[in-house]
Amino acid sequence: MGDFPAAPCLALRCRWRLDRGAAAVQTSPKVFPDFGRIPAAPVEPADPLLDAIGAYRASLADYNANAPEGDAADAYAEQTYGPPMTGIEEWEAPATTHRSALEALRLAVDENEGCATNPMVAPLLAAVVAYLEGQS
Repeated sequence: MGDFPAAPCLALRCRWRLDRGAAAVQTSPKVFPDFGRIPAAPVEPADPLLDAIGAYRASLADYNANAPEGDAADAYAEQTYGPPMTGIEEWEAPATTHRSALEALRLAVDENEGCATNPMVAPLLAAVVAYLEGQS
């Protein structure tokens, strides 16, 4: 038995052959090239501090965009950024990656801009952030 005509769809160009009584599909290398073995994407290690900082920033952005006026704002703060902020305030573990250490410093810089307590803090934080960014 011979070859059947190619499928009309470009994505399905293939030739059907009957080999030893079974139908086999051969794909065109122009449509589906053989890439060989493709390595899996590297898996990022868990980074709980980075996750906590991301949750805080996202919930703070939600609060800033959607907070109601007046007394309801405090209740909304407790629903949005309150829990992630408390988690960071109670954080005791060290940063596990360069990235989480740098993000922790960036958050400290951002928070210090709004309520600076000591004029030395901002330039010291900025110096450390600049150094670590250069190490990336």
